[in-house]
Amino acid sequence: MLTANALAQLAPEFSTPEKNRSIFRIQFTQGNVFLSDEGNGNLLKSQVALPVEAQKFQFIGTKKKCVLRSALGHYVTMQKGKAPDGRDGQFFAATTDATKAVNFAFKALANTFELAHLGIASKKTL
Repeated sequence: MLTANALAQLAPEFSTPEKNRSIFRIQFTQGNVFLSDEGNGNLLKSQVALPVEAQKFQFIGTKKKCVLRSALGHYVTMQKGKAPDGRDGQFFAATTDATKAVNFAFKALANTFELAHLGIASKKTL
């Protein structure tokens, strides 16, 4: 199950869409799995670590408000769908439309960072 909270092991480096394209893997707190972009219009997955671009994400914005863009060029959004276990609901998905990206914020914990979901971004965020 994809959740709105994931951990980054290091303090993130923030980018812009055009410059400073630092990328990171996003590891979930449970299951030792990573966020993975399954292509435009598809729900994101949590998967074991793989050497693929789909598991690399750029943080665009600031620690208080950022969006995620995969190395494949898709932004993280929310959309209706069906989870692998059959549940219907709103889940994280990939989109090429930056105006539909979801906002996140980094919250410092003891020795890591939590990535908290804030809602849909606006054009001004990017």
